[in-house]
Amino acid sequence: MSIIRALVVVPGRVDAARIIAVLQRDRDIQVVGHVSDGASALALVASTGPDIVVLDLAVGRGRGRDVIEKIMGRAPTPILVLAPGTAEPDSPSVVEALVAGALEALPAPAAWTPASGAELRDAVRRLSTVHVIRHLRGGHARTLRPVAAPATGCPPIVAMAASTGGPSALATLLAGASTSASARTTTSNSTRGRSPRIGRRQTCCSPRWPRTRAPPRWVCC
Repeated sequence: MSIIRALVVVPGRVDAARIIAVLQRDRDIQVVGHVSDGASALALVASTGPDIVVLDLAVGRGRGRDVIEKIMGRAPTPILVLAPGTAEPDSPSVVEALVAGALEALPAPAAWTPASGAELRDAVRRLSTVHVIRHLRGGHARTLRPVAAPATGCPPIVAMAASTGGPSALATLLAGASTSASARTTTSNSTRGRSPRIGRRQTCCSPRWPRTRAPPRWVCC
């Protein structure tokens, strides 16, 4: 049986102890650490490399989004958010957490029942296998340098693809480009919360290859 290594980021020892007990009930989830602040969470994620982070949005005096951004910018790891039990799936705090890089949000009940505990464990098992990528908003944005035009004199293609289906759609668009084209491609493929009240959008942008020296024309699909 494969063991899932989870890091719990929850303010308060009592709440953390309850969540840890719920997570480890079936013995296939092992909590490798518990911290209550963002700086400690980032350090522990980097040092232990957990399969998933279970994070309460109340951490850091309600600045859970900042903690998520820093983790995703420096040590990308699947993050399951626990939101206040009264928060709606489309509340600003939940949406901001998902935009920052969290994969899904669950309500944090006042008392864990067998049903809510099973839901938490199922979410941890499912999300721990998701491949995540680094987010630039986490404090490691790089300074971009100009890309020299190829020897043909044509401008390079700069393309970006995002969400499920974006990279493949981008590849289709670029397949018709000139064989002498010089392209630098950035792709992002992420999974968002699966709450029925939170929609997901698939977009991709790419320029059509120009056969003159004019700047490329961008198209979105």
